[in-house]
Amino acid sequence: MISIISGNIMMGISILINVITMQQKNKKNILIGLTFVNLTAIICYLLLKSYSAVIVDTIAMVQTYIKYKFDQQDKKMPIYIQFIFIAISIIGGIFTSHNLLDVIPIICLVLYTLSILQSKEKNIRLFTVANILGWMIYDFYAKAYVGILLSLFTLTSTIIAIIRYDIKKERKEENGI
Repeated sequence: MISIISGNIMMGISILINVITMQQKNKKNILIGLTFVNLTAIICYLLLKSYSAVIVDTIAMVQTYIKYKFDQQDKKMPIYIQFIFIAISIIGGIFTSHNLLDVIPIICLVLYTLSILQSKEKNIRLFTVANILGWMIYDFYAKAYVGILLSLFTLTSTIIAIIRYDIKKERKEENGI
């Protein structure tokens, strides 16, 4: 019981960091935030003994750091590395899957991988919406109940950021403002 409570507390911290991260305007800050989101999620799922999610979040954290380093040097990540990320995501998930629901973190990791590979913040946020919905389903299965509730906050925050930074920006550009 203590591990479930502790895991849910860590999930709350992870989701709070994610809410803040999705409100960041530039990609550099989004990637830094996502690194910390994944780190706290790893701790959460270790406490909940949900090892497929631990593997997925570890891969996601490493991918985010590598992408951050490429962006920091203003270099485009080679396509073969992008394919390697996706392949590692799928293979890592296959080895840790025990049932059909363990496939959800794999799908979420592929969505996450695709999100961090985007050059536009708008696309990162759109992939994040799909990712959050998948994790909400998995969190129910993993008994990360606080994660479901707080994922709703992250989903709301991401939608607000899409409206704030993406939709309003497009309207201003269309109107020549």
